[in-house]
Amino acid sequence: LHRGQVVHAAWLAFGTCYSYLLDRTYELARDQAYLHGSFTQPEFRRQGVQLAGTCHRLEVLRERGYRRVLGLVDPRNRLANRTNPKTGYTPAGVSGFVEVFGVRRYFHRDRDAFSALARRGYWRKM
Repeated sequence: LHRGQVVHAAWLAFGTCYSYLLDRTYELARDQAYLHGSFTQPEFRRQGVQLAGTCHRLEVLRERGYRRVLGLVDPRNRLANRTNPKTGYTPAGVSGFVEVFGVRRYFHRDRDAFSALARRGYWRKM
């Protein structure tokens, strides 16, 4: 907050999370949180607000017993991919799908980052 105005916000999920981009649900372990995204008001960008918000979020989550914060980032999102190394997030794998004639093959490969994920790969008719 700055003078009563929200200048930065982030959305977190616990238990399960959903990717609108992939149209897929991901199960999370008890000590995992999922970052859906964050937003900083344009006039407050490039002032370290996002980094400060991330540090505060991670501190609060750590105090509450969360050991890992996960997120899915579209490879075309240059801004998110540029800021992630500054915030301590590191790439853990790849998740996506291939669709042919209305049938999708979902895939998910990571270094056990999504440790509670029930199905890493499966078929789905659209």
